[in-house]
Amino acid sequence: MLNLAQTERLFFTALYQRGVHDLAVANAELNRQLLHVLDRQFQAGQASAADVAIVRLDSRASLNQARLAEANYQTALLDLRRQLNLPIDVPLETSGDLTAWQWRLPTGPEWHNWRCETPNVMCDRPNPLGDLVAGRPDVMAARADLAAARANAQLAQASRRPNVQAGPYYERDDFGTTYLGFQAQSDVPVLNTGQPLVRQREAEVNQRMAVWQQMNARAQIEAQAALDRYERARRIVAESNQDFRDSLPVELQRLEEQFKAGEVDILRVFTARTSLIQLRRAHLDTLNELAQAAANVSAATGVSAESLIAVEAEKLP
Repeated sequence: MLNLAQTERLFFTALYQRGVHDLAVANAELNRQLLHVLDRQFQAGQASAADVAIVRLDSRASLNQARLAEANYQTALLDLRRQLNLPIDVPLETSGDLTAWQWRLPTGPEWHNWRCETPNVMCDRPNPLGDLVAGRPDVMAARADLAAARANAQLAQASRRPNVQAGPYYERDDFGTTYLGFQAQSDVPVLNTGQPLVRQREAEVNQRMAVWQQMNARAQIEAQAALDRYERARRIVAESNQDFRDSLPVELQRLEEQFKAGEVDILRVFTARTSLIQLRRAHLDTLNELAQAAANVSAATGVSAESLIAVEAEKLP
């Protein structure tokens, strides 16, 4: 389960780094086009040398950022390749798009009312989080150890009552005499009544019970923390999607067209483009936080992140 969650983390990290790389490459290309337009305006006497120098420096910086983003993306792919144990000569490319996925709440009866929204109100079930983590391997192993300890305790308690062996008796000695009869045999618990072994087995049951309770409590805390983080990230992404649908790209395109026509200066274009880049980068950061939170849900409850994703087919590449 932990291996699956780690693979999901590395996969989502690779998708995030790919998105950052695509954004950096697009920014570098836009700056290159802007520098080309500004060079022509400078040759025509419509732009100053200071504006050309500023755009040239920004173009170099964006190109270096694109190279760094490419290196980070390749590093993320190497980490994912090592996790999947793939040979170095096998091509590996990530598929999917964080911006094209819709994240939903877990569904199913086991997820119903996992947390009481209203304080001081009883939930529908006494321990819904316990149902969520009941299938975790560590909790199941602790429960199995407890069951084995109880079985040993019951066996020790039953051994305090000795078995009675009864049956026919047959023997023949060296002189040819044959003995036939019936005998019964039973241990008499005088020196060893079996009580020390029973107390030892009961102590083992108490120990296994404490281990199971601690394991179950820790699993519930981890599950609640993971679900809380996932819900907070979902709300942030929902608000970010609302901001992401605004008309800033359209306004930026209009500003660039006005700049090419010489109607606005380069400063307004820079301001609008910086705002757009920051908005897109912040949107990617929130999506990455949501994806990592989904991987934590997988690690805490055993539910794969695939069940939390609803893909919009029209947005797939």
